Amino acid sequence: MPNTQPPNQPTNIPQWVIDPQIKSKVGNGDLETQMPVIIRLKDNVTIDIAEELDRLSYLQVERNKDGSPYILNFGNIHMVVAKITGYKNLEAFVNQYKDKILFVEGNYPAPVPESIVSKSSLIVAKADDTIKWYLDFIDAPQVWQKQVYGVNITGLGVNIAMLDSGIDDWYFETPEGNYSKPGGDIWYQIDALAGWNNRVEYYTPGWSGVDPVPDTHPLDKPHGTGTAAVAAGGKGYGVAPQANLIDIRVFATWSMWDSARLSSAIHWCVDHGVDVISMSLGDNINSHPTVWDAIEYAYFSGVPVCVAAGNGNNALYSIWDPGVAKYAITVMGCFQNGNPSTATSFGPTSDKRPKPEIIAPSADEVAGTTSFATPCASGTAALLVQYLMSTGQQRRYRGVLVRAAIIRAAALHDIGDIGWEHNHGHGYLNALDAYKYVSGEYSYDLHAYATKWRKGIVTPDYWYLVWVWWPWPWGSWIPRYGWYVYTAVESDGQMEPYKITLVDSAPSGADVVSGNPYREWTSVDRHKYFNSYTVEAWITHVTFLQPYAVASYT
Repeated sequence: MPNTQPPNQPTNIPQWVIDPQIKSKVGNGDLETQMPVIIRLKDNVTIDIAEELDRLSYLQVERNKDGSPYILNFGNIHMVVAKITGYKNLEAFVNQYKDKILFVEGNYPAPVPESIVSKSSLIVAKADDTIKWYLDFIDAPQVWQKQVYGVNITGLGVNIAMLDSGIDDWYFETPEGNYSKPGGDIWYQIDALAGWNNRVEYYTPGWSGVDPVPDTHPLDKPHGTGTAAVAAGGKGYGVAPQANLIDIRVFATWSMWDSARLSSAIHWCVDHGVDVISMSLGDNINSHPTVWDAIEYAYFSGVPVCVAAGNGNNALYSIWDPGVAKYAITVMGCFQNGNPSTATSFGPTSDKRPKPEIIAPSADEVAGTTSFATPCASGTAALLVQYLMSTGQQRRYRGVLVRAAIIRAAALHDIGDIGWEHNHGHGYLNALDAYKYVSGEYSYDLHAYATKWRKGIVTPDYWYLVWVWWPWPWGSWIPRYGWYVYTAVESDGQMEPYKITLVDSAPSGADVVSGNPYREWTSVDRHKYFNSYTVEAWITHVTFLQPYAVASYT
């Protein structure tokens, strides 16, 4: 099995110490503006440390309802949520505590995108119990026919947390509701619009209590209720119709999410038995490295996180944050005909990493937003988790196995050229083939592109011919071929990224793929490539990965 222990040190450290968005909002010479921040420290944050910071004249630590300081320590995250008055004071603070501070991130609310404000067509649709087109598109009904110990794979017993705008229970929990569920329930409701430290929990821990119908907080229901319907609704709407829904409201049209709220919610999910996290949200302006670390924490804890790629209207390099997070399953959207929706963002990330992972049908066909493609992936993840739970798979492995299965299954449904592409990811989401991976019908060693290459796939001594995208200065993309040695290594018990070595010539006895003549890489080419781009980011696929290697599969 893969080594799923998270790294001991933060892996998402930004290049800045003070978040640039703070200066852009208040100006360099500002002395009066109060700035919401997350102070990320290198080591564990204690109450004493937080109180010490709070005694600074210009710094106010946020408080929980019980009066305790708003601090969090989980995974690689050690943070204090606070407000600092004056940019010059912020600079002085960072200098004074430079030995303790990792970085200071702005905790400003994300901008409100038009796709959140607009009303979803799903919520007004009349349920007629027919299987909706997007379920057939990903072969979800075929997974429902699968059984483990006599129980069908429908998401039963799996908890999907919807970090969204709130769910109106009436639609799910009354017979006349559009999405009346055949099984499962909406177990827990949290309203965090006033901040995670001021959240209202409608259930007691352990999900005991009387279920309020209708929902006591159905605000902004078109978005949150619609995404929940796609993930786990009934009457032919949901991918995992019998999964439980955990309703966590982190934004509304008048109150968008921020880094502290979202990372705290992810931490809560991991520690309260959530199995899948779904986030149909994003920020197309600012970066949120603390949320990236929270997603990494969830992934290595066994909880897959599905995130919308964003609605960048087909622009290159337009993946929204936190869809840029390395371990997220980032989802772009397509129409019923399979073409990318006009709303969806295209990859790669601004730092040239291959995101998104997959393309999935946008259930909101009219708008084509990635908000309604993401829950297709979340529901698929729930189906896979049900199998893994039923067969006794430890939780800490599930995030790795589910993410790898979804990506590799998508690669079996690749379109266009071989490998990852900016406008299709690795390929279409397919629940059935993903299920075949986790159930053992397919081996994780299976090379996703084997059927597309006529010969020369496996070469002696594990040398591989791989497809590399090289972005040219004027914005176009051309393929290059090269021989690489591709291996996974462990260091101090931690799985490190694959080490890739470019070589000057093909290994002895290697066969060249027909129609794709081997191109010798000159020293000039090699120099340009290694000095301009991260090689790992542009290797789109390799043959016959070993099972343990899925821990580092990206």
